[in-house]
Amino acid sequence: MTAPPVDNPDPLAAAVQGADVLHEAKPPPAIVELWKRAADVRAFDANNRPPARDWLLEREPENDEERDEAKKWGGEGARVGVLPLGKVGLLASAGGCGKTMLLCQLAISVATGLPWLGRRGGRQGWHVAPRALGKSLLLLGEEDEDEARRRLYNAADTMGLNDEERARAADLIHFVPLAGCPSALTERDERGAVRSSPAMHALRDRLEALAKADGEPWRLVVVDPLARFADSEAEADNAAATRFIQEAETLARRIGEHKSGPAVLVAHHTAKVARREGDASGNAIRGASGLVDGARWAATLESLPEPDVGPDGPGGRRLGFSGARLALVKSNYSATAPPLWLRRAGNGALVEMTADERERFEAAMVETKNAEKNGARPKRPPPQGGNGKTPPTPPSPSHYEPRSALDEQRDTERENQTRRDLFE
Repeated sequence: MTAPPVDNPDPLAAAVQGADVLHEAKPPPAIVELWKRAADVRAFDANNRPPARDWLLEREPENDEERDEAKKWGGEGARVGVLPLGKVGLLASAGGCGKTMLLCQLAISVATGLPWLGRRGGRQGWHVAPRALGKSLLLLGEEDEDEARRRLYNAADTMGLNDEERARAADLIHFVPLAGCPSALTERDERGAVRSSPAMHALRDRLEALAKADGEPWRLVVVDPLARFADSEAEADNAAATRFIQEAETLARRIGEHKSGPAVLVAHHTAKVARREGDASGNAIRGASGLVDGARWAATLESLPEPDVGPDGPGGRRLGFSGARLALVKSNYSATAPPLWLRRAGNGALVEMTADERERFEAAMVETKNAEKNGARPKRPPPQGGNGKTPPTPPSPSHYEPRSALDEQRDTERENQTRRDLFE
């Protein structure tokens, strides 16, 4: 029995409807082109040096081995690649940790060349590769226009942009506020197969038209968050998850004469169970494993509340700030980078902690964790001359209750174990 004709704009979806259809259907043009090119692929030749990979983000080498590898591809003083151009990556965290602000800051860095999450004139944060400057598109599924503008304004303010940098960022950053607007980039056809939605077709056409109009390359496309743009089954079904990543890869293709396509970063959420257990690895990313498996790069953002160390904490004072930790949990094309410890500004923007800030923050985390293990609770600060006659009482040397059952050696062992639990 012959199957009815297939009316489907996606040839790949049409090709899997049945054996008779598969036999009669023509393969999609992209596959035909790959088959033609396969005949021209050369055998492996150790002397046939491939081109160097293009990176959006780079970092300073951590050791001689990384320095030598970077020098081999980029020459003296080259940095180590972190996030490649032309690939799809994931950035995951709990809701409200700062993913959107982080990505707005990245778009500003891509436009201006300022370090991402670093400080002006310093070596902190991750660097935008000099050849990776260009346009960014922010698809903000949870923000209206006013909120999107506030985020970009606050990010620019924290990064200290001058007038020239602000003008360049305004020219090169395109954002689409989509709160309340259905905007899925994939959909199901009448047979249940996942395919590009009309919104995805329009988006690809628009990216190509804008790139050709001004000649400025796209370097970053942000899809925030995945739940607003993916098929409803993408988080539960590996096949749907893989198809969404494939669709995102079409946004990362090279456009026109530009050597590389943009990096596509999809914001997503971590699983509730993983957050409860303190898991910030790739396993913490919510949903089907096909998402992480298909993405070429993945990072998690973990919120770090200000440790409850009281007024006489490390250094004799409260820290006065909260933080976050950005960890690269998957990178198919580079060594795993050390995590970035970030300080949260009052407007929600994030910037890498200084060495002193990180040391104090880690010490406070250890102190708080040890107190929790010992069942101690922070003491209230002593009264400060409440009767108007008694002079203020100086703070206690330790704001935790005495640990009468623990000797010095066990205290040291406990602190070392806490450090391993927290930071290794």
